[in-house]
Amino acid sequence: MAKTDFPLSMHRRRLLVSVAAVPVASILPGMQCVEPLSLADAAELPSAVPALNVSAATARRLLEIERRNEIRREANLPLLSITKELRRMKEQELRDEFSRFKAVHGKAVWEQVLKPLRDSQGADWRPRWMEAVGYQNQVHQILLEQFHSAGAARGIGRKDI
Repeated sequence: MAKTDFPLSMHRRRLLVSVAAVPVASILPGMQCVEPLSLADAAELPSAVPALNVSAATARRLLEIERRNEIRREANLPLLSITKELRRMKEQELRDEFSRFKAVHGKAVWEQVLKPLRDSQGADWRPRWMEAVGYQNQVHQILLEQFHSAGAARGIGRKDI
């Protein structure tokens, strides 16, 4: 991993917990609430303030959560939990990515699963309803394994998907 200019080595989970604690601090009596920085404010920060050590996707997600929390703050609604929202957004993006993967590769895997049966039963053989459900589960498992192996090739671990 490349050495960054960030002088502190901060664990990402600790960072997320501390960011999530800011809205709670505004509820406590005697505590002053610090307004979150907007993207325009962040551009005006002095160079002594280090940037967050997060990926571009996480930075984009944090900005989206900040925008949604600002709307919720104006409507006097409870603010979203940053950690929960980050996890939810990441999981949704992975589900969408898997859906696209399934749309591209699903038909080929379906034909691959049914090929031995069509060879033995005839080319026009079609599974009955209950059989088709079992074959669909088999196709789904194959697609998940292929998706996970493709993710591992891109450097995404199984825990991330």
